[in-house]
Amino acid sequence: MTDAAYIILIMDTIILIISVILGIMYLLPIFFVRGFHNTSNILTGNVCLALSINTGFYVVYNIITGFYSSILKQYTIACFLYTYLPASANFLTVYALAIISINRCLVIIYQNKGLFKEKPWSFIFV
Repeated sequence: MTDAAYIILIMDTIILIISVILGIMYLLPIFFVRGFHNTSNILTGNVCLALSINTGFYVVYNIITGFYSSILKQYTIACFLYTYLPASANFLTVYALAIISINRCLVIIYQNKGLFKEKPWSFIFV
């Protein structure tokens, strides 16, 4: 790789690490502050956790592909993980956003029923 590609890779990795840190900082009050334990915050925390996991995966992914790409050529399991895990990480984020969309749709359609506005229902969704 050229020097410009390494610089871009390092900048991308730094931005991803900052995103993971900010996501976890946003997620901690949702976990620990009792006042934030409601349905919308639980689903927001799910999206935040999914994005943090996804971003953390891509930090490792960028480091391995950029600096240690010979590992991917030596081991078959590394090649499998190289192709399988990015799709899984992306599906995790999409699924978390789809859960919020389905929940909001059910709250709008069944607005007189309190079932979809309760905390246990949000945990069932997650």
